[in-house]
Amino acid sequence: MSSSIRSCQLYRSNNADATGDSVIEALQRQRQHQRRQEEEDDEEEKSAADGAVDDDDDDDDKDIETAATGTGNEKNTVLSSDPSSKRQQGYTWWWTIFFILALIVIVLSVSIGVVYFKEKDISTVTSNTEDMHAPLPFESLDEYYNHVLSIVRRSPSNVTNIRRWTDPTEPQYNALQFLVYQDTLGNPPLYRIDATEVEQRLAVLIMYFATGGPIFWTTKDWIQAGVHECDWNFVECSQVPIASGPSDDNNTTEITTQFVVIELNLEHLSLAYSLPTEPFAWLSQLEVLDVSHNRLQGTIPWTLWTLTHLESLYLERNDLEGQLPTSLSHLSHLIHLNVDDNRLTGPLPLYLPGQGDGTYNDADKTMATSTTTTTTTIQTTLRSFIGAMNQFTGSIPNTWWPQSHYNNNNGNTPTTATVTTATTSPTTDYAMDLLNLGYNLLTGTLPSELGLWTKLRSLTLTLNGGMNGTVPTELGQLTNLQRLTLAHNTFTGTFPFDYIMPLPQLMWLTISTNQLEGTIPASALIRNTPGATGPPHHHSNPWKMIALSMHSNKFSGTLPTELGLVSSLKLVQISANQFSGTIPTAYLEDGWENVETFWLYQNSKLTGTVPCQRSQQNPTTTTTTTSSTTTSTAAATILDFRSDCISNPFLKCDCCKQCH
Repeated sequence: MSSSIRSCQLYRSNNADATGDSVIEALQRQRQHQRRQEEEDDEEEKSAADGAVDDDDDDDDKDIETAATGTGNEKNTVLSSDPSSKRQQGYTWWWTIFFILALIVIVLSVSIGVVYFKEKDISTVTSNTEDMHAPLPFESLDEYYNHVLSIVRRSPSNVTNIRRWTDPTEPQYNALQFLVYQDTLGNPPLYRIDATEVEQRLAVLIMYFATGGPIFWTTKDWIQAGVHECDWNFVECSQVPIASGPSDDNNTTEITTQFVVIELNLEHLSLAYSLPTEPFAWLSQLEVLDVSHNRLQGTIPWTLWTLTHLESLYLERNDLEGQLPTSLSHLSHLIHLNVDDNRLTGPLPLYLPGQGDGTYNDADKTMATSTTTTTTTIQTTLRSFIGAMNQFTGSIPNTWWPQSHYNNNNGNTPTTATVTTATTSPTTDYAMDLLNLGYNLLTGTLPSELGLWTKLRSLTLTLNGGMNGTVPTELGQLTNLQRLTLAHNTFTGTFPFDYIMPLPQLMWLTISTNQLEGTIPASALIRNTPGATGPPHHHSNPWKMIALSMHSNKFSGTLPTELGLVSSLKLVQISANQFSGTIPTAYLEDGWENVETFWLYQNSKLTGTVPCQRSQQNPTTTTTTTSSTTTSTAAATILDFRSDCISNPFLKCDCCKQCH
């Protein structure tokens, strides 16, 4: 570098009078010559980094100074640096700026892409689950919790005991926690925003937790987080129209559809504890509630009356106690009610479901009724009521039956009256077809109005002990009756065989262990030929009677031969009465091909010998021959044949199985 400076100074001293342009050109040529010498002399500098060479070039540019001298006192002029170096420095700055701008563009592009695809993904999830998996419109689950709790607070008074919703020992608390903090963990999460959807899911969850679902149920995984309750086992739903609010023009109401629970079939699942009172107000569309064959305790919830669409209520085979709620009479659509085999007590409700003539009082949980008898009786919608094997007391309320006469007991009793004949019954078309109140502690009599229940198929009042009075002849109007069971009571008087026995559909007649009297008239066993005239019960329909149990009464007279024509009989129990005469041979030789049980004992006035041709020891075979086939049918043997066959009996029976 010093040799370069010296050369430059020598050149300047020798050419002091040269112009400025000549000096610059000379300096450029001198610089190029020196660079070639440095490259040839110094091999190490040739292998150095390009950056080091550039630094030396910059130093050379700074050391070279050019000046032009004039005559006299002219100033020295410092020469500018090399123009090619300036262009090179400008190019470097432009590349740096370009690189920075490119980097900024890349970062912005990546950021915009991430945001775009994320929003696209969210919108896809939302569109696929818009029916029930709406995006959470709250900032936190706690805010969602408060939203659900606000719906609970706005509900009817029977479900707004907020303490239960915040107490960890209560089923309401567990239901709320599951809805808010478990349902929202699914993929996609399940949120309930609409009030009716929140209430329905809470109702089903409360039923599960209140009856020991996590502990006792045989199906412990019944509830499934994030899955609609209509997709759970034992739950049936229906899509129903729901009013969602006014339309845009406010002139009409917007109607949408929603899946609502219509059946809860929870039988045989080992439900325990007691039924909750809260959820039923939230299941207003429920049609079937079946919790039978479980281990439920406590009382029947009075809030069941809120199930205004309920058609079937099955509570049998549990340990329920207390009275049958009077509020059930508010259920105007109830068809089937079964509370069999519980520990229910107290009197029967004054009105059957759908029959109450007053309004339900939510405050004191009673049905307000009129103080005077109405001139019409409200017909019940109930078709079957099974309340057997409980501890019901008192009599069957008269308000259950259709009223065939009217008397409000107002004013003076008239001394004379004009009697007119009614052409039609004041109440018709009662739907009841099954009433079973056996094995209770009931008392009272059977009213004649019972005969107006013309659709009745089965009446069972067995083993009440205290029911008394006579059996009304109006039961002969029940042309659809298949089963009449009045055993183990204290009914008295003459039994109306002439009205009951000819009923065309009758299969079971059980009147044993009473104090009934009378004879079995042959006229009650007549079956006329087709087209014959006479009383309505004289018809040509084949016999359907399977069981005739009338033991332990005071029946007397001879046994009619026509009874042997009832070939459908399988059970005949006429023991412990006062029948006289002999046993007709038509019973055991010519008829009764299907009888398997025959009780004759303790009839001290019966004499003779029991025909034993149909006994187990002497089975018979009937052969039927047609033009093409021969069929042999063995008559059924009598498996339970009982008579007085010891200690010199009046009635001798060598083939009886048990002797009395």
